[in-house]
Amino acid sequence: NGQVYLWSIEKKYQLEKIEKTFSATAIQFYDQGRKIAVGSYGIDFWDIEKKERLERKRGPREIVSLAVSEDDTQIASAGFDKTAYLYGLKDYDKITEVRHPNWMMEYEERGEKGIDTIVVAMALTKVGFVEDRIVTSGADQSLRVWKDDLKILEKTLVGHQASIASFDISPDKKKIASVDLQGNIRFWNL
Repeated sequence: NGQVYLWSIEKKYQLEKIEKTFSATAIQFYDQGRKIAVGSYGIDFWDIEKKERLERKRGPREIVSLAVSEDDTQIASAGFDKTAYLYGLKDYDKITEVRHPNWMMEYEERGEKGIDTIVVAMALTKVGFVEDRIVTSGADQSLRVWKDDLKILEKTLVGHQASIASFDISPDKKKIASVDLQGNIRFWNL
């Protein structure tokens, strides 16, 4: 319904309800938990205590993942438009964006007039920070490690046989674990 709720885990009840926003698909705390970013067809930035929207960035397609840099100065998003965006958290200005290769998947569907070939754009599925690098995963079955604010592709990690559903970065920041939609888990060295 587009509502954002804050909950007390210890007391097991709803603390706050923030004004209706887009139909939310991703959420991320920042500024030591005092603010949140809510993703959907763009990003809404909120001050939790004041229940005040600080900024709204519109986007062309649904955002599926948000991640904040370790130093709390940048936020990255990934979404169905195959683009990762990087914003500053001080002024909310876009720093850069990178559009992944033109991932397209073709499949055939039987229609009333025979077999049609349908082309579907493949989306990004998650974004995350590891020190000064950004990691993205996608429906193209790969992870990409970027440096210099998404300007340089450092490496592409391939090996999954299905779209990557999620990944996580180890606490020592030396490994990535990823899982695909078939349930296969892979481990990667950074």
